[in-house]
Amino acid sequence: LAERGRFIASARNMVGTPFGHRGRSTRKVDCVGLVALALASVGRCVADRRSYGRNPENDGLREVCEAHFGPPVADMQAGDVALFAWGAGCNRTPNHVGILFDHPNGGLAVVHALAQNKRVIEHGLDDDSEARLVAVFRP
Repeated sequence: LAERGRFIASARNMVGTPFGHRGRSTRKVDCVGLVALALASVGRCVADRRSYGRNPENDGLREVCEAHFGPPVADMQAGDVALFAWGAGCNRTPNHVGILFDHPNGGLAVVHALAQNKRVIEHGLDDDSEARLVAVFRP
């Protein structure tokens, strides 16, 4: 449990960091980079793959998540990695990841590096976000 808390805190400490495709630092980061950096901060080594295009769904994002974390879980809890179908014309093809955490006002929230917002953001897991949710993985 302490590791999950540090994993979440590491990701949340990056809120406001500018978005950068394939970014892996506190200067610029993308959604995959945010997860990789947060995992590394708690000593979890991941085979970080940076050879993906601007449309990660074409590069097997779901398969990469399954290879790293195992099969999706049926429930959601703080510290899970959420796989989303985000963006215009969302067609349930996963193209984005974020990290779930307990929202201070109850329920779950997500922290993620979102290209549309040009930075790392966090917000409650509202109806719109849940509609975009494709799978949840437990690191």
